[in-house]
Amino acid sequence: SRDPKNGEAAVALLRAKGHSNVREMQLDVTLQSSIDAFARQLEAEYGSGCIRNLVNNAGFAYPGPSQFETAAKMGRPLEPNPPFSVQAERSIAVNFDGVRNVTNTLRRFDLFKSGNNNQAGEKTRVVIVGSGAGLQALNMVGEEVAKAAAAPTLTEEKAVE
Repeated sequence: SRDPKNGEAAVALLRAKGHSNVREMQLDVTLQSSIDAFARQLEAEYGSGCIRNLVNNAGFAYPGPSQFETAAKMGRPLEPNPPFSVQAERSIAVNFDGVRNVTNTLRRFDLFKSGNNNQAGEKTRVVIVGSGAGLQALNMVGEEVAKAAAAPTLTEEKAVE
């Protein structure tokens, strides 16, 4: 979690549901120094090949009309959103670059299981969680770009272009 208090609250909720082997670790996916510190901590505590499953659920979105309306009704109006160019830059920094940088850094630190570094021959499964906002964005970029983004042959290099 970027915010330790949010991470601790999530851990408490998971433990209350019977998941005892969870802990909070601080990570800001927009800062490479934070990602590196996270990877070093995992490496020091658990060693190489320690990640069997990685769920990248970092996400960010600016409030939309319904959130502004709800906040106003609750007497807590929100600050106006910045210009669209700033919103796009921030959203890409978290939702694409951040997730990609975490995955690549953990791979670089050799923290993923590969058939070579474990007896069962397991490989790490990486799951990237999206949202309805991602689907809405695909509708806004045009059919050609949407088809390219959804192609099963899409590579990281092509996505970065």
